[in-house]
Amino acid sequence: MSAAGQVCLYCTDREAFVGRHLVRDTVIAALAFAYAMWAIGNSGDDVVEKGFMLLMAGIPVYIAMKVWPTKTTVKPAVAIPLPRAARFERVERVEREKRTPVAH
Repeated sequence: MSAAGQVCLYCTDREAFVGRHLVRDTVIAALAFAYAMWAIGNSGDDVVEKGFMLLMAGIPVYIAMKVWPTKTTVKPAVAIPLPRAARFERVERVEREKRTPVAH
């Protein structure tokens, strides 16, 4: 993931991109992938077979989640920014209140 992030950074913001980080992240990702393949390959046929069956058992669950939409979907709250004039009016009002002496 980090190597993919470096590639995205290279494509979008070349000034912030550092080539050494891409090389480092790519090497780490390649070593992790090689270890994962070695661990799966040497774990035995029984373990690989059970893992594959579990993976296949998840497909109907995935399809069901996509086909049957949930009725209680919570929509994220979105902050609606104030218009520019309203923001300045609010700032001016706060500044004015700061300057106004408080009567006791």
